[in-house]
This record gives sequence, structure tokens and C-alpha cells, in this order.
Amino acid sequence: MALAAAALSPAVGSAEGGPEVEIIAPEGSDIDLKEESFSYFGRAGQPVIARTQELSLTARRIDYNRKEQELSARGDVVLIGEEIKLQAGEVLVDLEEESLIATGGFTLTRGEMELAGRVLTASRPEGVLTATEEVKWHFRDLRGEAEELVYREDEGKVYLSGSPVAYWGESYMEGTKMVLHLETGRIIITGPVKSKVQPQGGETGGD
Repeated sequence: MALAAAALSPAVGSAEGGPEVEIIAPEGSDIDLKEESFSYFGRAGQPVIARTQELSLTARRIDYNRKEQELSARGDVVLIGEEIKLQAGEVLVDLEEESLIATGGFTLTRGEMELAGRVLTASRPEGVLTATEEVKWHFRDLRGEAEELVYREDEGKVYLSGSPVAYWGESYMEGTKMVLHLETGRIIITGPVKSKVQPQGGETGGD
């Protein structure tokens, strides 16, 4: 799963050689050249807009610390890249580590996967994305809930824990842990399993 950090790194990660970044700040800016700190201000309905050819980032406030290689966006954050859309209350990106944390509630859309929860962390070098707290997900004909979701890019698998539930149509399965194979849509469940499978034709299934 592509990470927002991957999109941000070429945009603002270096002082030289990166693509041009256009920034529109309706409420002005505060720039400290000595500390290499840049703050841009917007408001509800008129957010700060930062964009390159690859991505668009909007928020009520965007701060960039070149020394620390950190970028933060707060207030109605929306990040749109070629393959990803992330909405969150606040996003902090470590450009050097190519990692990201989104808090204050988030929704993430990438390809066939939709994901929502309270906290999202992601690391591009590790290829790992973790969502926690009130997690809801939707993939193809499947949807579900969990307390934690971990996606591992190298495996192409999603690991769900915290009494996860998976639904398809009127059927469902609930267990202790689940593993979703993204390529095939196969689900492996461990622990005690509770399920209801609705037969074709609309007859009532059982637990």
C-alpha cells in the first residue's frame, strides 16, 4: 500500500533538486529562515493548499521544519496522491524516516481497500501500515471491524486482531484473529469462531 510519506518526500524533503511546490495560504504564513521553519495558515472553508504534480495536501495549518525533516498538517487534512487518498484530523510525516502518523480519526482509500479508524501509522521502508482503535475496513465484497489492522506489503496480507468480524452480504464470521490475503480474498481465522452463512436463495443460516 503506497504511503503518504512516499509522496511527500520528493515534494518537500530536500532543499534542492525536488519538484516545484505551490503553496496557497489564505491566512498568511510565518517563516523563520534561521531555524528553517515554515508555517502556513488557513481556516475552515479556505484551507492551506500545497501541491506538486504528484500530490495535493490541504489543511487548516501546515508546518514544515527543514532541519528536523518533519512536516505536520492539522485541521481537516486531506492528502491525495496518484494511488491514495487520506483524510485525518492531524498528520505528522517524518521525511527522513519516511514514516507517517495520522490521528484524530482517519479514512484511507487505496485501490480496492477502504480503511477507517482513530490512529494510523505507516513506514515506507518497512512496508507496514497499522490502524488502531475502532477500525473499519472494506475490500471488494468484504467488510469488517477490528481493534487493530496491520498490512504487510511484502506479504500482501492484512492481519486483524481484537475480536475481528468479517461480513459479506448477510453472512459473517467472528474470531480472535484473522488474516486476509489481498490477492485471493481468502480469510484465515484463528481462535474460537462464530459464524452465520446465508445460503443462496435467502434461507436462514445458523450459528
